[in-house]
Amino acid sequence: MRKAMRTLGQKLRLYLLRFILNVIVLCLLGGAFYLIHFSTCVSQENANELNWLVHLIYQYLPPITITFVNLVLPHMFRKISSFEDYSFTVQVNATLVRSIFLKLASLGIYLFFFFRALPEVCRENRFGREMYKLCIFTFLATFCNAFLLNYPRKLLQEKFPTSLLARLCGKQRFLIPFNVLDLVYVQTVSWVGVYFCPLLPLIGIFTLTATFYIKKFSVLRCCSAEQRMFRASSSSVLFHFMLLLGLLMAAVTLGFDFHMQQSTSESCGPLRSGETVFNVTGECVKSLPTAAQTTIRYLSSEAFALPLILAEIIILTSYVSRGRANTKAIERLKDMLVMSSSDKRFLVRQHATLLRSRKVTGRSHCSSAAEDSHRLQRSDRATKQTHQTISDF
Repeated sequence: MRKAMRTLGQKLRLYLLRFILNVIVLCLLGGAFYLIHFSTCVSQENANELNWLVHLIYQYLPPITITFVNLVLPHMFRKISSFEDYSFTVQVNATLVRSIFLKLASLGIYLFFFFRALPEVCRENRFGREMYKLCIFTFLATFCNAFLLNYPRKLLQEKFPTSLLARLCGKQRFLIPFNVLDLVYVQTVSWVGVYFCPLLPLIGIFTLTATFYIKKFSVLRCCSAEQRMFRASSSSVLFHFMLLLGLLMAAVTLGFDFHMQQSTSESCGPLRSGETVFNVTGECVKSLPTAAQTTIRYLSSEAFALPLILAEIIILTSYVSRGRANTKAIERLKDMLVMSSSDKRFLVRQHATLLRSRKVTGRSHCSSAAEDSHRLQRSDRATKQTHQTISDF
């Protein structure tokens, strides 16, 4: 209604405001990407620093920069979208699109410049180490954000609710879209680095489990209830789209590594002791004991694969048959429910009809009794008049 009542001048001012805000968003994205590029270059240039503390800071400078950008800019995007005069759903989706582009593009830019600066020696080790750093530092940022920022902020609001700092901080809200994007980002990092750091999925399991309990504490203890309910159906497509883009990024990274280096390093890396990355598994199997080699060869042979496939077919067939039987049972129960409801309505109508007929019958009996009493009264009066007439004579 308000949109239809806007004048031409108001529309022009609104479109100009949206254009300026989008330019600001692009500037923020460009600044974030340049900051990631700068931190990557500085980290590579100062990799041989003698002081261990300075060396550690330089080593973790790109993950720190990426995590800082991913924490700050989505909230800025949310504030910017609130000035664009969109509906609540459009604001959420616009913020999600910008945040998705930020997270995936920042990771892609970091991988691109890191691949360019990587030496040919121990490429796999260096890349797996960086993915490990990203995963660990993202978890540390989640932990520090919950216990060193949100929880003290909640204590400040509880102890000193009228203070200026508490009023400036305001109430905390658990923003579901941003937290879902953080989980998808961690999953993308695990996908990208799983080929170069085989223990990264195990690390991801522990970090995601701990993240769940940290977020639970943050929701129940630090955050206030949201006034407007978030509908996941309105943004689920964006979440799945980000997962798909993350999987494609992992595939592109792996293909780019194959293109840049046709053979693995012989002295380091998870794929060492092989001429190419495709025969590393065979070399690893040959280094195992005889019993383990026999077991693995049997598990990879046709004698084991055929019964396994047959067992899977039987199990899947049983599950499909059970699902169809359950579907038919549900349909029969629905039909029975409809029939029982119709029977109830029929019985209610019959009961109402019987009640009405009884009322009508009672009224008829009452009217006939009244008529009989009137007749008796008239006959008594006539008899009395007759007796009086006879007595007069």
